[in-house]
Amino acid sequence: GFSSWLGGLFGPFQYFPEQYTADVVDPLADTQTALSGSVHVEVLPDAPFGGVEETTWVQSLVDDGRAPYVKAIVGSCDLGDAENVAECLSQIDSASPLMRGIRWILDYVGPFDGNSATHVNAARKDIDY
Repeated sequence: GFSSWLGGLFGPFQYFPEQYTADVVDPLADTQTALSGSVHVEVLPDAPFGGVEETTWVQSLVDDGRAPYVKAIVGSCDLGDAENVAECLSQIDSASPLMRGIRWILDYVGPFDGNSATHVNAARKDIDY
């Protein structure tokens, strides 16, 4: 897995394109609805270059024909990491022709206690915004 943080919350889990086909694509087809495409959005990969690894992996699934519905990828790069951000953005852009953007979650809901899911990026850096 690419996200030790999510794994810590939910335990080890994996969800592969074949499961997506069974859970989404096939039921839609049963209703005469064809899925034209989907967007893979990053799943909080470990920093600093976990987003590059995740994007490379998703692109490999597309290249292998396992994820034919993925038409775009929104990756992850630590935009607050001044030392590595330029290299991360360059690598993630090179990792897939499907790359369309970056999602960097930074929000605040109440006091920082290190346990709130809304503080994942702050918790990784042990800081309070």
